[in-house]
Amino acid sequence: MLSLFVLVIVYGALLAVCALGAIGWVRRMRDAQESSAPASVTTFVLFVATAGLVLLPALDTALVASLNDRSTGALKSWASSRVVNATTGAVAWTYVGFAILSAVLILFAVPFSYAFFEDGDYELIEDGHRTSQKTGRALKYAIGMTVTAGIIFLLGLFLPSAKEVHGPVDGDYLKGLLEHARPIKALLFVLGIVLIGGAASFAVYGGIGLAALPMGLIRAASPQRRLALASASRDLEELRIDLDLNRRRQRHLNLRASRTEREDNDLERLRNEERDIEGAIRLASEPAEGQAGPAKVVVGLAHGLVGLLSLIFAALLVWSFLATWLRTLLDSRACGPGCGFLDRVPASFLANPLPTFLNALPKPVAFATHLVVALVVVAALLSGLATYGVRFLFFSLFPVSANATPPQGLLLGGTLLLLAAYGYVWSGQNLIFSGYARYGGQMFCSGISLEACAKDRSLIRPCSELITVTAQSLLFSKHGGNKPDFSARNVCIESVTSRISTTLAANYPILNIAVYWVQPAVVVVWFLSLFYTTCSRSFGRPAPTAQQQRSGAPDERTRLV
Repeated sequence: MLSLFVLVIVYGALLAVCALGAIGWVRRMRDAQESSAPASVTTFVLFVATAGLVLLPALDTALVASLNDRSTGALKSWASSRVVNATTGAVAWTYVGFAILSAVLILFAVPFSYAFFEDGDYELIEDGHRTSQKTGRALKYAIGMTVTAGIIFLLGLFLPSAKEVHGPVDGDYLKGLLEHARPIKALLFVLGIVLIGGAASFAVYGGIGLAALPMGLIRAASPQRRLALASASRDLEELRIDLDLNRRRQRHLNLRASRTEREDNDLERLRNEERDIEGAIRLASEPAEGQAGPAKVVVGLAHGLVGLLSLIFAALLVWSFLATWLRTLLDSRACGPGCGFLDRVPASFLANPLPTFLNALPKPVAFATHLVVALVVVAALLSGLATYGVRFLFFSLFPVSANATPPQGLLLGGTLLLLAAYGYVWSGQNLIFSGYARYGGQMFCSGISLEACAKDRSLIRPCSELITVTAQSLLFSKHGGNKPDFSARNVCIESVTSRISTTLAANYPILNIAVYWVQPAVVVVWFLSLFYTTCSRSFGRPAPTAQQQRSGAPDERTRLV
């Protein structure tokens, strides 16, 4: 029983670390000259929800695996039906909580923050009256968005039932509508639509981030990059003069008894520029190549080693995507004999090593490895957003870069990452950890009794052998399987994530197929991004300043697009 609480505490601690990282990321990326408190807070909550969703499948699988005793092939002595139901119910309600939070953020908080920032002449915001007017207008937009979405959902819920219920519109008619309505199925349909958008978002930002993150670390370790940055810096004396002028302007603003909001924004911008100038001074003061100290050599080697390991790890994740996708396609009715070219590929070549590796590890180590994969995905999503920005097809809407990201870019970028988190949950369940995520390495006794299994260890079999109706085989499999016995089903506890995925596939197979066919885009985007980052020289160029980034930002006409 203690192991369950330890797993939850580890999950909470990692989520708290991600929250602290989100605070720093938002402060680093936001444009101080165009900052907005509601937009910053909403973006922070969006990033925390993204991290929580990405980490939750690892907790789900570890919790159900901790109820099983691998040595005996039975549930642990304390794992009563009440404990099992409470554990799976807690995870299910956590998913419900994230779904409600996502709906509130996307349908209310993001429109409110967006409208609050857009409605504004900053010169006029000097009293509470003007702020209350802005808040009222933003609330109208947010409430209108929420009500519109609610009306569309209710129409989709009750219109199909109206054909089955006849009579005058009275209390009995409404009662009949409620009885024939299927709210759970309607919510599953909404989830399927979200998963399609999430899979596309994960393919773009996850694929780009898995390539940009390791290559950025490897390029950061290059001495040539440090020399290029130093050679591009301005003269050291000129930098010191700019720093002195900056601090004088800050002192002049600090001496004022009362400042307007515009002056507060100018002060924050000056502070950010002060940090940039100080960094440029340190960069210009660095010794030339050959005179670098041992510490810098060690740091450079560490960057290169971490980047290389990250690249290998990213390649393993991408291969897990591709191998499982191709193997599922080979066993599908959609392909079948038409995929004869895949039959010539050795079966071992299409094997996904991650599930086998995790099933063989001790449960705590497997849980830690699963969490590491999730954290890498979170970092890759942030890196992909910073690299690609907020775009519509090939049109850049808002830049996402240090000290130059407008509030609209933060809000829309956070929304896209939240959708990408839903896409990762489906991909991790059905592709990356397809043989592990359902049962987490649980074992069951296939003998007539536990005593027989104690005598003959070969009778203790992995619960993954019970998988005959997975999200893939339910839709694509051309081979049947033997029906498992119910005693094994009582021992092997299925993860909540797997149950949701299978239920969606059973009720809306067309949506599940659509999500399935989006998955290869991750591999394609990753290969293209890796090729571009390898050939591009942009990593060796000095990072633009906030003023340069703002000058290259899209104009208002592009933002309106």
